[in-house]
Amino acid sequence: MFVVFEGIDGSGKTTLSDRVSALLEKEGVSTFHARPKGELKSKLASRIREMARDPRTLTMSPHTELLLYLARDCQMIDTVIRPALHNADVVIADRYVYSPGILSQARGEVDAADIDTATNLVARGLWPDLVVYCDVDIHTSDLRKKLDKIINLREPNDFGRKGLRGLGLRRAMRDAYLQKATDNPQTWVHVDNATKSVAENAVFIANHILQRLKRPPIEMPADLPKPIALQSLQNNTPRTPIFYDYLHQLAAQGYHRMALHHARSLDDEHAWALREKYADAEPAVVALGIEPLNSERALRLRHHLADVVPRHVALSLKTAWADADPQAFALRQKLLGKAPIEVAQTLNRLDTDDAWQLRERLWDDKDNRGAVLSSLRYIDTERAWELRRKAKKGRLSWGLLQGLAGIDTDEAWALRERWRRDYLPWVILSLQGIDTERAWVIRRDNETRATKLVSKSTMGLESDEAWDMRDRQALWDKEAVSSIKGSDHPRAWQLRERLIDVWPMYVAKSVGLILGQTERGRAFMERMAEAHPHDPEVAHYLVKLEHVTAGEAP
Repeated sequence: MFVVFEGIDGSGKTTLSDRVSALLEKEGVSTFHARPKGELKSKLASRIREMARDPRTLTMSPHTELLLYLARDCQMIDTVIRPALHNADVVIADRYVYSPGILSQARGEVDAADIDTATNLVARGLWPDLVVYCDVDIHTSDLRKKLDKIINLREPNDFGRKGLRGLGLRRAMRDAYLQKATDNPQTWVHVDNATKSVAENAVFIANHILQRLKRPPIEMPADLPKPIALQSLQNNTPRTPIFYDYLHQLAAQGYHRMALHHARSLDDEHAWALREKYADAEPAVVALGIEPLNSERALRLRHHLADVVPRHVALSLKTAWADADPQAFALRQKLLGKAPIEVAQTLNRLDTDDAWQLRERLWDDKDNRGAVLSSLRYIDTERAWELRRKAKKGRLSWGLLQGLAGIDTDEAWALRERWRRDYLPWVILSLQGIDTERAWVIRRDNETRATKLVSKSTMGLESDEAWDMRDRQALWDKEAVSSIKGSDHPRAWQLRERLIDVWPMYVAKSVGLILGQTERGRAFMERMAEAHPHDPEVAHYLVKLEHVTAGEAP
Protein backbone atom coordinates (compact mmCIF):
# COMPACT_ATOMS: atom_id res chain seq x y z
CA MET A 1 0.00 0.00 0.00
CA PHE A 2 0.99 3.58 -0.64
CA VAL A 3 -0.31 5.91 2.08
CA VAL A 4 -0.04 9.72 2.02
CA PHE A 5 -0.62 12.16 4.87
CA GLU A 6 -1.76 15.65 3.89
CA GLY A 7 -2.78 18.83 5.69
CA ILE A 8 -1.84 22.44 6.32
CA ASP A 9 1.26 23.42 8.29
CA GLY A 10 0.73 22.64 11.96
CA SER A 11 -1.92 20.02 11.27
CA GLY A 12 0.06 17.27 13.02
CA LYS A 13 0.53 15.12 9.93
CA THR A 14 4.22 14.46 10.65
CA THR A 15 3.54 13.36 14.22
CA LEU A 16 0.59 11.22 13.15
CA SER A 17 2.39 9.59 10.22
CA ASP A 18 5.37 8.72 12.45
CA ARG A 19 3.04 7.19 15.05
CA VAL A 20 1.14 5.14 12.44
CA SER A 21 4.42 3.89 10.97
CA ALA A 22 5.58 2.73 14.41
CA LEU A 23 2.26 0.98 15.12
CA LEU A 24 2.37 -0.91 11.81
CA GLU A 25 5.95 -2.02 12.39
CA LYS A 26 4.95 -3.25 15.84
CA GLU A 27 2.24 -5.37 14.18
CA GLY A 28 4.79 -6.99 11.86
CA VAL A 29 3.96 -4.92 8.77
CA SER A 30 7.11 -3.90 6.93
CA THR A 31 6.78 -0.13 6.64
CA PHE A 32 8.89 2.49 4.92
CA HIS A 33 8.47 6.18 5.79
CA ALA A 34 9.76 8.52 3.07
CA ARG A 35 9.89 11.49 5.43
CA PRO A 36 10.31 10.36 9.06
CA LYS A 37 10.24 13.22 11.58
CA GLY A 38 9.81 15.60 8.66
CA GLU A 39 13.21 14.79 7.11
CA LEU A 40 13.11 13.89 3.40
CA LYS A 41 14.99 10.69 2.57
CA SER A 42 16.46 12.31 -0.55
CA LYS A 43 19.22 14.88 0.00
CA LEU A 44 18.61 16.39 -3.43
CA ALA A 45 14.89 16.74 -2.69
CA SER A 46 15.82 18.50 0.58
CA ARG A 47 18.04 20.93 -1.32
CA ILE A 48 15.22 21.69 -3.77
CA ARG A 49 12.87 22.24 -0.82
CA GLU A 50 15.32 24.68 0.78
CA MET A 51 15.46 26.67 -2.45
CA ALA A 52 11.67 26.77 -2.58
CA ARG A 53 11.35 28.04 1.01
CA ASP A 54 14.27 30.51 0.88
CA PRO A 55 12.81 34.00 1.49
CA ARG A 56 15.40 35.45 -0.88
CA THR A 57 13.39 33.86 -3.70
CA LEU A 58 10.40 36.04 -2.80
CA THR A 59 9.89 37.24 -6.38
CA MET A 60 9.64 33.68 -7.72
CA SER A 61 6.77 33.44 -10.20
CA PRO A 62 3.69 31.32 -9.30
CA HIS A 63 4.40 28.75 -12.02
CA THR A 64 8.05 28.48 -10.98
CA GLU A 65 6.96 27.85 -7.38
CA LEU A 66 4.57 25.08 -8.46
CA LEU A 67 7.17 23.39 -10.65
CA LEU A 68 9.92 23.68 -8.03
CA TYR A 69 7.83 22.02 -5.32
CA LEU A 70 6.81 19.35 -7.84
CA ALA A 71 10.48 18.84 -8.73
CA ARG A 72 11.08 18.00 -5.07
CA ASP A 73 8.24 15.47 -5.21
CA CYS A 74 9.43 14.08 -8.54
CA GLN A 75 12.87 13.34 -7.08
CA MET A 76 11.25 11.65 -4.06
CA ILE A 77 8.98 9.54 -6.29
CA ASP A 78 11.77 8.39 -8.60
CA THR A 79 14.53 7.71 -6.08
CA VAL A 80 12.71 6.94 -2.82
CA ILE A 81 9.02 6.07 -3.10
CA ARG A 82 8.88 3.87 -6.23
CA PRO A 83 11.86 1.71 -5.12
CA ALA A 84 10.39 1.37 -1.62
CA LEU A 85 7.09 0.06 -3.00
CA HIS A 86 8.96 -3.05 -4.22
CA ASN A 87 10.37 -3.80 -0.77
CA ALA A 88 7.80 -2.78 1.87
CA ASP A 89 4.22 -3.73 2.61
CA VAL A 90 3.35 -0.08 3.30
CA VAL A 91 5.09 3.07 2.07
CA ILE A 92 4.19 6.30 3.87
CA ALA A 93 4.72 9.81 2.53
CA ASP A 94 4.32 12.98 4.58
CA ARG A 95 3.00 15.22 1.75
CA TYR A 96 2.75 14.26 -1.91
CA VAL A 97 2.03 16.03 -5.21
CA TYR A 98 -1.28 17.26 -3.76
CA SER A 99 0.50 19.84 -1.58
CA PRO A 100 2.00 21.98 -4.38
CA GLY A 101 -1.31 21.87 -6.25
CA ILE A 102 -3.30 22.90 -3.17
CA LEU A 103 -0.81 25.72 -2.47
CA SER A 104 -1.09 27.05 -6.02
CA GLN A 105 -4.88 26.73 -5.93
CA ALA A 106 -5.03 28.66 -2.65
CA ARG A 107 -2.86 31.46 -4.02
CA GLY A 108 -5.19 31.67 -7.03
CA GLU A 109 -2.42 32.49 -9.48
CA VAL A 110 -2.16 29.30 -11.57
CA ASP A 111 -4.97 27.86 -13.69
CA ALA A 112 -6.45 24.57 -12.47
CA ALA A 113 -5.69 22.96 -15.83
CA ASP A 114 -1.99 23.85 -15.51
CA ILE A 115 -1.89 22.43 -11.98
CA ASP A 116 -3.45 19.15 -13.13
CA THR A 117 -1.12 18.86 -16.12
CA ALA A 118 2.02 19.41 -14.06
CA THR A 119 0.86 17.14 -11.23
CA ASN A 120 -0.03 14.28 -13.57
CA LEU A 121 3.34 14.58 -15.30
CA VAL A 122 5.18 14.20 -11.99
CA ALA A 123 3.02 11.38 -10.58
CA ARG A 124 3.03 9.40 -13.85
CA GLY A 125 0.22 7.19 -12.65
CA LEU A 126 1.49 6.64 -9.11
CA TRP A 127 -1.42 7.60 -6.88
CA PRO A 128 -1.85 6.61 -3.25
CA ASP A 129 -4.18 3.86 -2.11
CA LEU A 130 -5.06 6.00 0.90
CA VAL A 131 -4.77 9.73 1.65
CA VAL A 132 -5.11 10.71 5.30
CA TYR A 133 -6.21 14.32 5.51
CA CYS A 134 -5.27 15.74 8.93
CA ASP A 135 -7.70 18.54 9.61
CA VAL A 136 -7.23 21.36 12.11
CA ASP A 137 -8.51 24.92 12.20
CA ILE A 138 -5.92 27.60 11.44
CA HIS A 139 -5.86 28.89 15.03
CA THR A 140 -4.86 25.45 16.32
CA SER A 141 -2.23 25.14 13.60
CA ASP A 142 -0.93 28.61 14.46
CA LEU A 143 -0.58 27.65 18.13
CA ARG A 144 1.24 24.42 17.26
CA LYS A 145 3.67 26.23 14.97
CA LYS A 146 4.36 28.77 17.71
CA LEU A 147 5.15 26.02 20.22
CA ASP A 148 7.39 24.33 17.67
CA LYS A 149 9.28 27.58 17.11
CA ILE A 150 9.68 28.03 20.85
CA ILE A 151 11.19 24.58 21.29
CA ASN A 152 13.28 24.65 18.12
CA LEU A 153 14.68 28.16 17.99
CA ARG A 154 15.90 29.26 14.58
CA GLU A 155 18.44 31.82 13.55
CA PRO A 156 16.94 35.33 13.26
CA ASN A 157 17.28 35.30 9.46
CA ASP A 158 15.71 31.84 9.04
CA PHE A 159 12.07 31.98 7.97
CA GLY A 160 10.15 30.33 5.15
CA ARG A 161 8.93 32.13 2.03
CA LYS A 162 5.55 30.39 1.92
CA GLY A 163 4.41 31.82 5.25
CA LEU A 164 5.03 35.39 4.13
CA ARG A 165 1.62 35.48 2.43
CA GLY A 166 0.02 35.37 5.87
CA LEU A 167 -2.06 32.94 7.88
CA GLY A 168 -5.00 33.53 5.53
CA LEU A 169 -3.17 31.41 2.94
CA ARG A 170 -3.41 28.52 5.39
CA ARG A 171 -7.17 29.08 5.64
CA ALA A 172 -7.49 28.98 1.85
CA MET A 173 -5.40 25.80 1.71
CA ARG A 174 -7.57 24.17 4.36
CA ASP A 175 -10.68 24.98 2.33
CA ALA A 176 -9.08 23.42 -0.75
CA TYR A 177 -8.06 20.30 1.19
CA LEU A 178 -11.57 19.89 2.61
CA GLN A 179 -13.02 20.10 -0.90
CA LYS A 180 -10.49 17.56 -2.17
CA ALA A 181 -11.40 15.13 0.61
CA THR A 182 -15.11 15.59 -0.08
CA ASP A 183 -14.65 14.98 -3.81
CA ASN A 184 -12.61 11.77 -3.27
CA PRO A 185 -14.29 9.79 -0.46
CA GLN A 186 -13.04 6.42 -1.76
CA THR A 187 -9.40 7.39 -1.29
CA TRP A 188 -9.34 10.27 1.19
CA VAL A 189 -10.00 9.77 4.91
CA HIS A 190 -10.76 12.87 6.98
CA VAL A 191 -9.21 12.87 10.47
CA ASP A 192 -10.02 15.45 13.14
CA ASN A 193 -6.50 16.20 14.36
CA ALA A 194 -7.51 19.08 16.63
CA THR A 195 -9.94 17.70 19.20
CA LYS A 196 -8.95 14.02 19.02
CA SER A 197 -5.66 12.74 20.42
CA VAL A 198 -2.75 11.54 18.30
CA ALA A 199 -3.00 8.13 20.00
CA GLU A 200 -6.65 7.70 19.02
CA ASN A 201 -6.15 8.85 15.43
CA ALA A 202 -3.03 6.72 15.01
CA VAL A 203 -4.87 3.55 16.03
CA PHE A 204 -7.82 4.49 13.78
CA ILE A 205 -5.60 4.99 10.72
CA ALA A 206 -3.43 1.96 11.46
CA ASN A 207 -6.57 -0.19 11.67
CA HIS A 208 -7.82 1.27 8.39
CA ILE A 209 -4.59 0.11 6.76
CA LEU A 210 -4.55 -3.26 8.52
CA GLN A 211 -8.11 -3.93 7.36
CA ARG A 212 -7.09 -3.39 3.72
CA LEU A 213 -4.10 -5.70 4.27
CA LYS A 214 -6.47 -8.27 5.82
CA ARG A 215 -4.57 -8.15 9.11
CA PRO A 216 -6.14 -8.23 12.62
CA PRO A 217 -6.89 -4.79 14.11
CA ILE A 218 -5.17 -3.09 17.02
CA GLU A 219 -7.24 -2.67 20.15
CA MET A 220 -8.06 0.96 20.90
CA PRO A 221 -6.47 2.00 24.25
CA ALA A 222 -9.03 2.33 27.03
CA ASP A 223 -7.33 5.26 28.77
CA LEU A 224 -7.37 7.75 25.90
CA PRO A 225 -7.61 11.37 27.10
CA LYS A 226 -10.99 12.96 26.62
CA PRO A 227 -11.21 16.40 24.98
CA ILE A 228 -11.59 19.21 27.49
CA ALA A 229 -12.93 22.68 26.89
CA LEU A 230 -12.64 25.96 28.68
CA GLN A 231 -15.78 26.74 30.64
CA SER A 232 -17.67 29.71 29.25
CA LEU A 233 -16.17 33.04 30.34
CA GLN A 234 -19.36 34.88 29.50
CA ASN A 235 -20.94 36.45 32.60
CA ASN A 236 -18.40 34.68 34.83
CA THR A 237 -16.24 36.85 37.07
CA PRO A 238 -13.66 36.53 38.39
CA ARG A 239 -12.39 34.68 35.36
CA THR A 240 -9.03 33.66 36.80
CA PRO A 241 -10.19 30.46 38.59
CA ILE A 242 -12.07 29.25 35.50
CA PHE A 243 -9.05 29.86 33.28
CA TYR A 244 -6.55 28.11 35.54
CA ASP A 245 -8.85 25.17 36.14
CA TYR A 246 -8.73 24.61 32.39
CA LEU A 247 -4.92 24.96 32.28
CA HIS A 248 -4.46 22.43 35.08
CA GLN A 249 -6.70 19.99 33.22
CA LEU A 250 -4.60 20.50 30.09
CA ALA A 251 -1.39 19.85 32.00
CA ALA A 252 -2.86 16.79 33.73
CA GLN A 253 -3.57 15.27 30.28
CA GLY A 254 0.04 15.78 29.23
CA TYR A 255 -0.36 19.07 27.34
CA HIS A 256 2.21 20.85 29.49
CA ARG A 257 3.52 23.09 26.75
CA MET A 258 0.11 24.32 25.76
CA ALA A 259 -0.87 25.04 29.39
CA LEU A 260 2.38 26.92 30.01
CA HIS A 261 2.00 28.90 26.81
CA HIS A 262 -1.51 30.01 27.76
CA ALA A 263 -0.12 31.14 31.15
CA ARG A 264 2.76 33.14 29.61
CA SER A 265 3.40 36.66 30.94
CA LEU A 266 0.91 36.20 33.80
CA ASP A 267 2.36 37.04 37.20
CA ASP A 268 -0.03 35.46 39.70
CA GLU A 269 0.40 32.48 42.03
CA HIS A 270 -1.53 30.18 39.69
CA ALA A 271 0.86 30.87 36.79
CA TRP A 272 3.91 30.49 39.00
CA ALA A 273 2.64 27.18 40.36
CA LEU A 274 2.47 25.86 36.79
CA ARG A 275 5.92 27.18 35.90
CA GLU A 276 7.62 25.81 38.99
CA LYS A 277 5.97 22.41 38.54
CA TYR A 278 7.04 22.02 34.92
CA ALA A 279 10.19 24.18 34.73
CA ASP A 280 12.51 21.17 34.50
CA ALA A 281 10.26 19.29 32.05
CA GLU A 282 9.56 22.23 29.71
CA PRO A 283 12.35 24.75 30.37
CA ALA A 284 12.15 26.42 26.94
CA VAL A 285 8.45 27.27 27.16
CA VAL A 286 8.81 28.40 30.77
CA ALA A 287 11.80 30.65 29.99
CA LEU A 288 10.15 32.48 27.10
CA GLY A 289 6.88 32.69 29.04
CA ILE A 290 8.41 35.04 31.62
CA GLU A 291 9.76 37.54 29.07
CA PRO A 292 7.82 40.59 30.32
CA LEU A 293 8.31 39.77 34.03
CA ASN A 294 11.03 41.52 36.02
CA SER A 295 10.34 40.36 39.58
CA GLU A 296 12.94 38.73 41.81
CA ARG A 297 11.08 35.47 41.31
CA ALA A 298 11.47 35.76 37.55
CA LEU A 299 15.17 36.59 37.88
CA ARG A 300 15.77 33.53 40.09
CA LEU A 301 14.03 31.33 37.53
CA ARG A 302 16.15 32.76 34.71
CA HIS A 303 19.34 31.93 36.63
CA HIS A 304 17.99 28.44 37.36
CA LEU A 305 17.39 27.80 33.65
CA ALA A 306 20.41 29.68 32.27
CA ASP A 307 22.59 26.58 31.93
CA VAL A 308 19.73 24.42 30.59
CA VAL A 309 18.22 26.66 27.90
CA PRO A 310 20.59 29.64 27.63
CA ARG A 311 19.21 30.80 24.27
CA HIS A 312 15.64 30.94 25.59
CA VAL A 313 16.69 32.68 28.81
CA ALA A 314 18.58 35.29 26.77
CA LEU A 315 15.49 35.97 24.65
CA SER A 316 13.43 36.42 27.82
CA LEU A 317 15.39 39.66 28.28
CA LYS A 318 14.04 41.01 24.99
CA THR A 319 11.61 43.44 26.59
CA ALA A 320 11.40 47.08 27.63
CA TRP A 321 12.20 46.70 31.34
CA ALA A 322 15.50 44.97 30.55
CA ASP A 323 16.81 47.94 28.55
CA ALA A 324 18.49 49.59 31.52
CA ASP A 325 18.19 46.98 34.26
CA PRO A 326 21.70 46.21 35.63
CA GLN A 327 20.70 42.66 36.60
CA ALA A 328 19.50 42.06 33.06
CA PHE A 329 22.83 43.25 31.64
CA ALA A 330 24.72 41.06 34.12
CA LEU A 331 22.74 38.06 32.92
CA ARG A 332 23.39 39.00 29.28
CA GLN A 333 27.12 38.99 30.00
CA LYS A 334 26.83 35.59 31.67
CA LEU A 335 25.07 34.21 28.58
CA LEU A 336 27.42 35.69 25.95
CA GLY A 337 29.38 32.50 25.50
CA LYS A 338 26.37 30.18 25.19
CA ALA A 339 23.80 32.36 23.43
CA PRO A 340 25.60 35.20 21.63
CA ILE A 341 23.09 35.64 18.82
CA GLU A 342 20.13 35.73 21.21
CA VAL A 343 21.95 38.24 23.45
CA ALA A 344 22.45 40.43 20.38
CA GLN A 345 18.72 40.17 19.61
CA THR A 346 17.92 41.65 23.04
CA LEU A 347 19.88 44.82 22.22
CA ASN A 348 17.39 46.11 19.64
CA ARG A 349 17.22 49.92 19.62
CA LEU A 350 19.53 50.18 22.67
CA ASP A 351 22.03 53.02 22.32
CA THR A 352 23.50 52.87 25.83
CA ASP A 353 27.15 52.35 26.78
CA ASP A 354 26.33 48.93 28.25
CA ALA A 355 24.69 47.87 25.00
CA TRP A 356 27.64 49.04 22.91
CA GLN A 357 30.12 47.21 25.12
CA LEU A 358 28.21 44.00 24.50
CA ARG A 359 28.05 44.69 20.75
CA GLU A 360 31.82 45.17 20.63
CA ARG A 361 32.42 41.85 22.37
CA LEU A 362 29.94 40.09 20.10
CA TRP A 363 31.43 41.60 16.95
CA ASP A 364 34.71 39.74 17.46
CA ASP A 365 33.01 36.54 16.28
CA LYS A 366 31.92 36.91 12.64
CA ASP A 367 29.01 34.50 13.17
CA ASN A 368 27.38 37.07 15.48
CA ARG A 369 27.71 40.10 13.24
CA GLY A 370 24.40 39.76 11.39
CA ALA A 371 22.49 39.77 14.69
CA VAL A 372 24.56 42.69 15.99
CA LEU A 373 23.77 44.75 12.88
CA SER A 374 20.10 43.84 13.21
CA SER A 375 20.08 45.29 16.74
CA LEU A 376 20.79 48.80 15.39
CA ARG A 377 17.15 49.49 14.50
CA TYR A 378 16.12 53.12 14.96
CA ILE A 379 19.71 54.06 15.94
CA ASP A 380 20.80 56.79 13.52
CA THR A 381 24.06 57.82 15.21
CA GLU A 382 27.56 58.05 13.79
CA ARG A 383 28.63 55.19 16.06
CA ALA A 384 25.97 52.94 14.52
CA TRP A 385 26.88 53.98 10.98
CA GLU A 386 30.57 53.23 11.57
CA LEU A 387 29.57 49.66 12.34
CA ARG A 388 27.23 49.47 9.34
CA ARG A 389 29.97 50.72 6.99
CA LYS A 390 32.21 47.86 8.11
CA ALA A 391 29.67 45.34 6.95
CA LYS A 392 28.63 46.07 3.38
CA LYS A 393 29.02 42.41 2.51
CA GLY A 394 26.42 40.07 1.03
CA ARG A 395 26.59 37.55 3.86
CA LEU A 396 25.59 40.16 6.43
CA SER A 397 23.06 41.99 4.29
CA TRP A 398 20.02 40.56 6.12
CA GLY A 399 21.24 42.00 9.44
CA LEU A 400 22.41 45.25 7.91
CA LEU A 401 19.01 45.83 6.31
CA GLN A 402 16.94 44.74 9.29
CA GLY A 403 18.95 47.13 11.42
CA LEU A 404 17.85 50.05 9.21
CA ALA A 405 14.28 49.95 10.58
CA GLY A 406 13.01 53.43 11.30
CA ILE A 407 15.88 55.16 9.45
CA ASP A 408 14.84 57.31 6.47
CA THR A 409 18.18 58.86 5.45
CA ASP A 410 19.73 58.84 1.97
CA GLU A 411 22.52 56.53 3.14
CA ALA A 412 19.94 54.05 4.46
CA TRP A 413 18.03 54.17 1.18
CA ALA A 414 21.21 53.60 -0.81
CA LEU A 415 21.70 50.34 1.08
CA ARG A 416 18.07 49.34 0.53
CA GLU A 417 18.38 49.93 -3.21
CA ARG A 418 21.69 48.07 -3.38
CA TRP A 419 20.27 44.90 -1.80
CA ARG A 420 16.65 45.17 -2.88
CA ARG A 421 16.88 42.46 -5.53
CA ASP A 422 18.69 39.80 -3.48
CA TYR A 423 17.41 40.56 0.03
CA LEU A 424 13.93 41.93 -0.59
CA PRO A 425 12.26 40.48 2.57
CA TRP A 426 14.73 42.29 4.81
CA VAL A 427 14.34 45.50 2.81
CA ILE A 428 10.61 45.32 3.56
CA LEU A 429 11.30 44.72 7.26
CA SER A 430 13.57 47.77 7.29
CA LEU A 431 10.58 50.00 6.41
CA GLN A 432 9.12 49.78 9.91
CA GLY A 433 8.33 53.25 11.21
CA ILE A 434 8.81 54.91 7.80
CA ASP A 435 5.77 56.61 6.27
CA THR A 436 7.25 58.13 3.12
CA GLU A 437 6.37 57.56 -0.53
CA ARG A 438 9.59 55.62 -1.19
CA ALA A 439 8.58 53.14 1.51
CA TRP A 440 5.04 52.87 0.23
CA VAL A 441 6.20 52.04 -3.30
CA ILE A 442 7.97 48.94 -1.96
CA ARG A 443 5.01 48.00 0.25
CA ARG A 444 2.54 48.25 -2.64
CA ASP A 445 4.78 46.22 -4.95
CA ASN A 446 4.98 43.36 -2.42
CA GLU A 447 1.58 43.55 -0.74
CA THR A 448 0.33 40.22 -2.07
CA ARG A 449 3.54 38.18 -2.10
CA ALA A 450 4.80 39.26 1.37
CA THR A 451 1.65 40.34 3.19
CA LYS A 452 3.04 39.38 6.58
CA LEU A 453 6.22 41.45 6.28
CA VAL A 454 4.41 44.43 4.76
CA SER A 455 1.92 44.44 7.64
CA LYS A 456 4.75 44.25 10.18
CA SER A 457 6.37 47.25 8.56
CA THR A 458 3.25 49.37 9.20
CA MET A 459 3.45 48.91 12.98
CA GLY A 460 2.50 52.17 14.65
CA LEU A 461 1.73 54.02 11.38
CA GLU A 462 -1.60 55.86 11.29
CA SER A 463 -1.64 57.48 7.86
CA ASP A 464 -4.60 56.90 5.55
CA GLU A 465 -2.50 54.67 3.32
CA ALA A 466 -1.52 52.48 6.30
CA TRP A 467 -5.17 52.06 7.26
CA ASP A 468 -6.21 51.36 3.66
CA MET A 469 -3.55 48.67 3.35
CA ARG A 470 -4.59 47.03 6.62
CA ASP A 471 -8.18 46.95 5.40
CA ARG A 472 -7.07 45.15 2.23
CA GLN A 473 -4.83 42.70 4.06
CA ALA A 474 -7.02 42.01 7.08
CA LEU A 475 -8.48 38.68 5.93
CA TRP A 476 -5.13 37.36 4.75
CA ASP A 477 -2.87 38.20 7.62
CA LYS A 478 -3.19 38.50 11.39
CA GLU A 479 -0.27 40.94 11.35
CA ALA A 480 -2.66 43.57 10.00
CA VAL A 481 -4.42 43.65 13.37
CA SER A 482 -1.22 43.05 15.37
CA SER A 483 0.15 46.26 13.83
CA ILE A 484 -2.50 48.37 15.61
CA LYS A 485 -1.74 47.26 19.17
CA GLY A 486 -2.83 49.92 21.63
CA SER A 487 -4.19 52.24 18.94
CA ASP A 488 -7.27 54.28 19.84
CA HIS A 489 -7.73 55.55 16.27
CA PRO A 490 -11.33 55.27 14.98
CA ARG A 491 -10.17 53.03 12.14
CA ALA A 492 -8.43 50.75 14.63
CA TRP A 493 -11.76 50.12 16.32
CA GLN A 494 -13.44 49.59 12.96
CA LEU A 495 -10.81 47.01 12.08
CA ARG A 496 -11.23 45.22 15.42
CA GLU A 497 -14.99 45.05 14.94
CA ARG A 498 -14.51 43.60 11.47
CA LEU A 499 -12.00 40.97 12.60
CA ILE A 500 -13.47 39.92 15.93
CA ASP A 501 -14.40 36.50 14.53
CA VAL A 502 -11.49 36.23 12.08
CA TRP A 503 -8.45 36.71 14.36
CA PRO A 504 -9.96 36.67 17.88
CA MET A 505 -6.69 36.19 19.78
CA TYR A 506 -4.92 38.97 17.90
CA VAL A 507 -7.89 41.33 18.15
CA ALA A 508 -7.90 40.85 21.94
CA LYS A 509 -4.14 41.41 22.07
CA SER A 510 -4.39 44.55 19.91
CA VAL A 511 -6.47 46.31 22.55
CA GLY A 512 -3.55 46.23 24.98
CA LEU A 513 -3.60 46.73 28.73
CA ILE A 514 -3.80 50.53 28.78
CA LEU A 515 -6.62 50.81 26.26
CA GLY A 516 -8.31 47.81 27.84
CA GLN A 517 -8.85 49.75 31.05
CA THR A 518 -10.82 52.51 29.34
CA GLU A 519 -14.59 52.38 29.20
CA ARG A 520 -14.55 51.55 25.51
CA GLY A 521 -11.80 48.97 25.95
CA ARG A 522 -13.58 47.18 28.78
CA ALA A 523 -16.85 47.09 26.85
CA PHE A 524 -15.08 45.68 23.79
CA MET A 525 -13.32 42.97 25.80
CA GLU A 526 -16.64 41.94 27.32
CA ARG A 527 -17.93 41.53 23.77
CA MET A 528 -14.87 39.41 23.03
CA ALA A 529 -15.78 37.17 25.97
CA GLU A 530 -19.32 36.90 24.66
CA ALA A 531 -18.23 36.14 21.09
CA HIS A 532 -15.49 33.63 22.08
CA PRO A 533 -16.39 32.27 25.53
CA HIS A 534 -14.32 29.09 25.10
CA ASP A 535 -11.17 30.51 23.46
CA PRO A 536 -8.19 30.12 25.85
CA GLU A 537 -6.17 32.82 24.09
CA VAL A 538 -8.96 35.35 24.45
CA ALA A 539 -9.26 34.19 28.06
CA HIS A 540 -5.54 34.84 28.55
CA TYR A 541 -5.96 38.53 27.77
CA LEU A 542 -9.17 38.82 29.78
CA VAL A 543 -7.40 37.37 32.84
CA LYS A 544 -4.39 39.64 32.33
CA LEU A 545 -6.68 42.66 32.10
CA GLU A 546 -8.53 41.48 35.19
CA HIS A 547 -5.24 41.42 37.11
CA VAL A 548 -4.16 44.85 35.87
CA THR A 549 -7.51 46.38 36.77
CA ALA A 550 -7.17 44.91 40.27
CA GLY A 551 -3.63 46.29 40.58
CA GLU A 552 -2.10 42.80 40.75
CA ALA A 553 0.24 42.95 37.75
CA PRO A 554 2.31 45.52 35.84
